[in-house]
Amino acid sequence: MDTVVCLTSPPLEKGFRLVFGNPLAVRTVEDDSNGSVKREAVFPAGKIFCLEVYHRFLFGKTRWALYVAKSLDSADEATYIPNVYPGAMVLLEVRGKAKVTEANEWISKFKLERDPAEMHEAFFSKHHAILNTSFAPRTPRKPNL
Repeated sequence: MDTVVCLTSPPLEKGFRLVFGNPLAVRTVEDDSNGSVKREAVFPAGKIFCLEVYHRFLFGKTRWALYVAKSLDSADEATYIPNVYPGAMVLLEVRGKAKVTEANEWISKFKLERDPAEMHEAFFSKHHAILNTSFAPRTPRKPNL
């Protein structure tokens, strides 16, 4: 069974952006009842993808979240992620505009050298703790002699 990521939503509610990932297909689905159009990305089991989610309110406030997840087989236990059906295994999750911006910058840096969707899942699990605790990796120092 494939994991489906819906990339559209009603205006002034939520926004979704696929940051990286290699979907098997991107399809457009039209709803005849109200004339709306949905875009969906389909991932086979075992593929890693990144989804940015933000909520808009009438007063202009936003809530941000970024998920790096692995698509699952139908027999696997899944975690709920907004607009991801039936769910996925979360490897990295950050919330808040500042953290999501930091995570996007971090992803952009290694996106130039390598496809993040091909990275090992342990890489994202390790950086989940680093991004959520704000501990930057230490730079090596010369020993005091």
